[in-house]
Amino acid sequence: MDVQKRAANGGAEQAQKWLFWLDEKKVEGVAPFKELVQAIHDEATDHSFQQELNRVFFLLSVLIALAAGADYLTQPWPQGSAYFCQLPYFLSIVSFKPFAVPMMYCLTQVAHLTFVEVMFGHSEQHREPSGTLSYSPLPRDPVTVTAAFIVALLFSLWFSAMVVGIAIPALLFAPVLSIPSFILPMVVMYVPSAMIDTVNTSI
Repeated sequence: MDVQKRAANGGAEQAQKWLFWLDEKKVEGVAPFKELVQAIHDEATDHSFQQELNRVFFLLSVLIALAAGADYLTQPWPQGSAYFCQLPYFLSIVSFKPFAVPMMYCLTQVAHLTFVEVMFGHSEQHREPSGTLSYSPLPRDPVTVTAAFIVALLFSLWFSAMVVGIAIPALLFAPVLSIPSFILPMVVMYVPSAMIDTVNTSI
């Protein structure tokens, strides 16, 4: 019996003990909870099917995102400066819905997969014989891992371009924005107190 089934059976046993205690206390309306516990148990033990279903949707979303992204990038680009015209066009790919919607789904799956690997990847108790972690949304196989790497690589490329895109505006507007966001609040907070202290000292 794998880790997922042991965990599910353990949770079901604890729930059944709790429901048995409610029966002893003559608490009414326990029957619907018994059905709910059984349904949760059945769903937990069938976690591998959910992983395979997620895998199908994930790979399909990756293919759709790649096709939509290729269609977007092969369209005529705006003429003009590379920084002020072409770079914003590249960064605007996130507003192209045929690309953005499947890619957002892929990012949520990759983020979940990465979180599980970081948190439980060192534990052999949570890893199934296939190498897949019990709490992972996706099975661990070469195709899925490669697709997840492609999604992470594309996001890293876009994020790096975004950092380059906002670098110059940030440097230009940071001094101006610091006046209302930092300097003026500090003046309002400390100048009146300093003036009052000066008056009290002179008196």
